[in-house]
Amino acid sequence: MKRPEILAALQSLYARIPSISCQRLCGQACGPIGMSAIEWSELRQHTVLSLVDKTVSCPLLRRGQCSAYAYRPLICRLWGTTEALHCHMGCEPERWLTPEQTEEIL
Repeated sequence: MKRPEILAALQSLYARIPSISCQRLCGQACGPIGMSAIEWSELRQHTVLSLVDKTVSCPLLRRGQCSAYAYRPLICRLWGTTEALHCHMGCEPERWLTPEQTEEIL
């Protein structure tokens, strides 16, 4: 697959994930995560990454907010939308993904 096709496939996956009203209280939960090479490429293309911080927090957090929200990887999009990755701060999605739906997306 070529890059535009991969990006379109990712957007299709992202569209299946319910939205969540984030209260921006879970910044301490954000840390280094795995992502696909194409997601990493998108982040690098659309954000300013500062990887000099050697802490375990996400280098894209700015004052408790994700500075790359529009380009965040799949695992970040799934956070709080499935019971296995529920938000400990009480944010809830417009609808919960079932374990089967989550597995299919992953």
